[in-house]
Amino acid sequence: EAIKTIYLGFLAMIIMTIFMGISLLYIPSSSDFASDSLNTIFTLNVRITLGSLIGFGISQFIDATIYELLNNRKCPIWIKNNVSTIISQLFDTIIFCTITYFGTVNFSVLFSIMLSMYVFKFVISLLDTPFLYITKKLKSREL
Repeated sequence: EAIKTIYLGFLAMIIMTIFMGISLLYIPSSSDFASDSLNTIFTLNVRITLGSLIGFGISQFIDATIYELLNNRKCPIWIKNNVSTIISQLFDTIIFCTITYFGTVNFSVLFSIMLSMYVFKFVISLLDTPFLYITKKLKSREL
């Protein structure tokens, strides 16, 4: 089930990227005041797009695999959630930042970007744990 969700998320990202690219082909009227803003937002930076797609795909498979391994060991849900997310987000961060920034900034800047992104993701992954338990409790009430 997790693999199916990963594929659907990956497909949704690709479809959205295609639609953003198609929207850039639209030739606006002279009175269109939003065109420049949309072009700024939707202009595709190939490195960012590739980094996002590849990082997402690989990290989500890692996340699902680790979660399943921990699930088979009957670990508490907070361990499964945090360990799988913290490890997979490390891979996501390294892949995304390497593809996006390698060769455009020096290594110390690249490392600083990776570190700050990862610390943010790490904190968010810890903060989402209570919401996981709330959702689980609400779901059990529905059944």
